[in-house]
Amino acid sequence: MNLVPVSSENVSVLISTVLLVLTLWQLGKLRKTSQATTSEPARWWAIAALMAFIFSILGRWSVVEADLRTSSALSYFAAVMLLTPLIAILGARRPGVRAWPWFVVLPLVLVLQWPSVSQLMSGRSDLAVEVPTPTAIGFLLVLVMGAGNYFGTLNTLAAVLGGTGIVVMLARSANWFDPATHWPEPLAATLFLLAAVRVRRRFRPSAKAALQPEVHDANRLWIDFRDLFGIVWARRVVDRVNQFAQRESWDNQLTLDGFVAKSASPNVTAPLAVEVPDRAVEVLCWVLRRFVDPPFVHRYLPNLRTEQPEQNPAPVQPNA
Repeated sequence: MNLVPVSSENVSVLISTVLLVLTLWQLGKLRKTSQATTSEPARWWAIAALMAFIFSILGRWSVVEADLRTSSALSYFAAVMLLTPLIAILGARRPGVRAWPWFVVLPLVLVLQWPSVSQLMSGRSDLAVEVPTPTAIGFLLVLVMGAGNYFGTLNTLAAVLGGTGIVVMLARSANWFDPATHWPEPLAATLFLLAAVRVRRRFRPSAKAALQPEVHDANRLWIDFRDLFGIVWARRVVDRVNQFAQRESWDNQLTLDGFVAKSASPNVTAPLAVEVPDRAVEVLCWVLRRFVDPPFVHRYLPNLRTEQPEQNPAPVQPNA
């Protein structure tokens, strides 16, 4: 009976695979949060990226015996795929959410992957794929743009952990250290698991209730939307809602942290409104319709009537 030889590389493969399977389990639990929203495709991109990571790790297993060129190319492909959920969320607004993967996400993968493909087709099997410096710089710029979308939210730490894991994967692929080392994959897998656990704990119902127990449910809806979609879309929604607030002379205005009194200074952290007027809730839900479906809204506002086309807050510009 032939046994798989126990080596540091095989141990690294085993540990990394177990950690990534646990991360996939955490992503599976996040479906309860992302369903009925346009963030669901980003979750599937994350699952696909982790599967690519697992596949690249198995290529380093001694039983498979993949050559250095192939294993390094698989590792870089996994690193590129790990960017996709961060970029997918930046296009998560209807109606463009359906076209975004075909016109932005997949072309991005192809552009970043092209140097690896060309070397894989023409290079030597005993040489690792090298990521050119311009490609690595572009990779890092995309990472900063995607992970930075969550800076300032309650998922900031998760974005830092996940982003660091992606940098570790890029470093492995760009040969910034000895390709014979075995620690990068377990380290990256650990960071991804910590990030997934952090996000999962953030959206647990008990955690949300303990976050700010006295705030209005509309503020809970808003804070969860902000942490799910990131600062980029949150700022767009804030600007849109506050157009109504200014036009109709509300006593409240929407900030990145929720509804506050309009008299509050923008440079001072103001307490969230305990009561949010029905009109403000109606407008917020109407603006969020590009991102979330009624079942998501009803988690926070079960008595709200969301299907009232004759009571739309106001005409909206085509790009709203």
